Amino acid sequence: MEYGIIPGVKKIAVLRALVLGDLIFVLPALEALHHAYPQAEIVYVARAWTADFVLGRIPGISQVIGIRPAPADYEDLGFLIHPEDAAWLFPQMEAEHPDIAISMQGGGKNSNPLVRRLGARVSIGSLESGATPLDRCIPYDYYQNDVIRNLDLVGLAGAQPRGWVPRLPLLDTDREAAAPFLAQIDRPYVVIHSGARDIRRMWPPEKFAVVANAIKRKLGMEIILTGSAVDAKAAFQVENAMKKNAVNLSHQLSLPALTGVLANAELIISNDTGVLHLGLAVGTKAVGLYWGEYISKSMPLSRDSFYPLIAWERRCPLCGLFLDRKEVVRADPRPCMHQVSFISSITPKQVLDAAERMLTYQ
Repeated sequence: MEYGIIPGVKKIAVLRALVLGDLIFVLPALEALHHAYPQAEIVYVARAWTADFVLGRIPGISQVIGIRPAPADYEDLGFLIHPEDAAWLFPQMEAEHPDIAISMQGGGKNSNPLVRRLGARVSIGSLESGATPLDRCIPYDYYQNDVIRNLDLVGLAGAQPRGWVPRLPLLDTDREAAAPFLAQIDRPYVVIHSGARDIRRMWPPEKFAVVANAIKRKLGMEIILTGSAVDAKAAFQVENAMKKNAVNLSHQLSLPALTGVLANAELIISNDTGVLHLGLAVGTKAVGLYWGEYISKSMPLSRDSFYPLIAWERRCPLCGLFLDRKEVVRADPRPCMHQVSFISSITPKQVLDAAERMLTYQ
């Protein structure tokens, strides 16, 4: 069914309280929404860290409401946000009277009831089995590209795609935040991001080190290692395997500083993480290392600046159990608890060849 523009829209609430990559995947949908409703305020309900980064950078977003995730014991009961935040969020949103509320978060089992409570005239979201229906829904299946899914959702409000490639403007504040870190770099550099939230999609640090050393030796470029507090260990493992022959900025960069560092890089080599997608969004070339189970959701749709390397392993290297991503994340109890890489079959030569191809590609 095709939907047109909803009349009289002055305020739109968008729920997307997830991590960095998820922010990047929503950018084309936000652009389409702003173009369809240029006079409307867009209220972005997201993780608290989003506020300073998003405001003034993404057109149309006039307000970011930062919410905390629910504690683990509440998540088990189906709660998405911290109960203390829920106590003030819903009265505030009801008082603001949004005309449209859109959930861009999952299949709707936990998020759709929250969107209904925002008090909008029209509620929109995905619908998986057992989820609460909203006014307008699309069927949810895990194996769909997230950029396209979000565009499908805003399409239910009559918003048409303006493009399918996420783009994020680079601000002067990003350059200023990155400048102290880049002052120590006197030649072109490649960023290597070796962490990820799921160890199954992490390439082994010793293999990253082989590639990094080859880039320094063959191409004469510097290597910058990045990583958050969560995955800084992987960056240090790469550094140690390289014999400390890199600039390790893991756990040192603010998000604006990271954005500036990525934007000035010649190339990013990364597991499938938010850092990879942030770098692509600011226009930097990248080589991405993927577990086949993730490519339908998160692989970029354009190849003009991106080269993917995919590992198709679906059996645990330790126990041989056949797994897909839904079983890994959602099954209770999980069928396999081994913490092991599923992408180690990708070779350093493949990554180095891809890196050289992207560095010479105009």
